Amino acid sequence: MTPGDYLLPMPLTDLLQRRRSIKRFTDRPVTRDEIEKLLAAAVLVPNHRLTEPWRFYVLGPEARYGYGLALGERKARKIEDPDAARTMRDRVAAEHRALPVMIAVAMVMSDSLEAREEDYAATMMGIENMALAAVELGLGTAIRTGAVMADPAARTAAGVAENERIVASTFDAALAAFRKGRLVKITVLSSSMVYENAIVFPTPEDHLRESPPPTSTYGFQKLACEYFARGAWEQYKLPYTICRPFNCVGIGESRALGGKEVPSGNVRLAMSHVVPDLVQKVLKGQDPLRILGSGEQIRCYTYGGDLARGIADAMFHPAAANEDFNLSTPTATSVRELARAIWEKVHGSGPSAKPFRFESDPAYPHDVARRVPDTRKARAVLGFEATTGLSEMLDEVVPWIRREIAEGRI
Repeated sequence: MTPGDYLLPMPLTDLLQRRRSIKRFTDRPVTRDEIEKLLAAAVLVPNHRLTEPWRFYVLGPEARYGYGLALGERKARKIEDPDAARTMRDRVAAEHRALPVMIAVAMVMSDSLEAREEDYAATMMGIENMALAAVELGLGTAIRTGAVMADPAARTAAGVAENERIVASTFDAALAAFRKGRLVKITVLSSSMVYENAIVFPTPEDHLRESPPPTSTYGFQKLACEYFARGAWEQYKLPYTICRPFNCVGIGESRALGGKEVPSGNVRLAMSHVVPDLVQKVLKGQDPLRILGSGEQIRCYTYGGDLARGIADAMFHPAAANEDFNLSTPTATSVRELARAIWEKVHGSGPSAKPFRFESDPAYPHDVARRVPDTRKARAVLGFEATTGLSEMLDEVVPWIRREIAEGRI
């Protein structure tokens, strides 16, 4: 079903006249199908440059309670009597937990003030679309804004992304849910960048305790997340599993957060990873192809579908509790080999094909020379293997990026 299938027959003027902000709700559950219809209506709005800046977070009971607790705390600060303040905070938290559904709507913040204004307008139009669709479904809505939306506790409760600065609070929320019997285990999606300074290849999981810590802030943040998980087990007995995916390849990647573009020869890059960036440059006719660094950097490019299967295995396999896993193909490929493979997918190979040429641009400051995991533990414990080859991945990625370029999205 496409978003257009959700368009409803009630005349627009009736929808506009019937929409009201509702403050009291019945206890009728809102179904998943109804929520999906609301979200489908929201994304039908125009958005300049097709930025699609909106992000929707459907909050469960505990998340609603956490958000309400943050709002109630803000209200309680205005009350001098301690007992009355506590009553206010608890009442607001309980009211939010009792809501049939709550959807937090966020917007990706562009570095451009002009784009930010346009994105805000598009997001607010999306919210209005949701409210109008709710009228047709017989649902009441109330749109709430205010200073609480910038409150760190409220943002944490809603799960609104803010790089990784709120991760400690996320673990606090997990511990609270665990104590109440609502959480069985946490699965931490870490990164191969925790092995940034590894000296053993292929790199086994236990080498992390011997190699120097990551130099980059990104790698160190990921490592800190892992230690938060281990600490939650050691101190509170909250089970965990740590997954370290290596160089995910697949379709669906959007422009880099904030819409930042990096010049590379005659092409301005707007993605965040090497495969879509190289594909974009080849499709746009760059010749010679410009590569960041020497091209000798070694990576293990792993299909997103394989990684999704590995993460699911790690989440549910009973032997995965309190373990860490490298999730990756064992096949190592240099960036130069990757670039040639992409070139030949676009231009063909053989004597009559356009010859592959490349030049090197300066590498990123924390560009790791070699990342090759030991994948034996995931195979032995989970039965997981990443089986999709690079050529098959490119057969999917290249046509998708060609369509994205044609539609003006990258």
